[in-house]
Amino acid sequence: MNTSKTTRISKLTGIFLREQLREPISLLWPLISPSALFYFITHSNAGTENYIQATTGFYAYIACAVAFFGVAFYIIGRRESGFIRSFIYTTEAKAIFLLSHLSCYFVAAIVYCVSFYMITKPRYDAYSLTEFGEIIYKFLICFMIFCSPALYLANRKLKFQSASTTFSILIFIMIFLALLESTTKNPFLGLVNSLNPFLIAKNIMAGTSKPEPYAIISSLILAATIALTSANLKINPVWSRY
Repeated sequence: MNTSKTTRISKLTGIFLREQLREPISLLWPLISPSALFYFITHSNAGTENYIQATTGFYAYIACAVAFFGVAFYIIGRRESGFIRSFIYTTEAKAIFLLSHLSCYFVAAIVYCVSFYMITKPRYDAYSLTEFGEIIYKFLICFMIFCSPALYLANRKLKFQSASTTFSILIFIMIFLALLESTTKNPFLGLVNSLNPFLIAKNIMAGTSKPEPYAIISSLILAATIALTSANLKINPVWSRY
């Protein structure tokens, strides 16, 4: 990638980040809700499990929520508003837009991860730089895992009004299946959950699955998804007749 493209991606990423700051409620809600739920759930059982065991599902949820309600939702919104049709109509422009968009939400995901750690860690013990670094590393792998299906769904014929419901249902199903895994020993459920991104992310955060293979696989799949989406990104709003 040449310097000119890198500069354009950096500038556009900065614009997208500033845009996020204009909506403080939508920016803070993915952090406030899991943090509040964490303190509510752990109010009576702090000390019965360590910090990692207590937070794996929360980190997986944050990664999932940022990917679907950030990466995917905003692409659909920009398509619906006509932004993509008006300004992004060449393959190069689509690639720059997608890379900037993803870079913006990688930064946002890191901020959410760091903030959640700073808010919730004192509930158990002192901050640990080593633990902190491992959590960010695993969290980013989990985020990449969710980004590929998020990009795929963003390029389907979803309307802005129905996208939120679709993503909520999808996340609920993934979490529900992951919860069933711990209570039901069913071969078919095990097969389904072997492809469940939420359970995969939860196992990575818990340390029961090695993150390195998933880092390689998810980065390759994400690169392929970006390339395919760049070539086939829908530019017309769903309501457009032309």
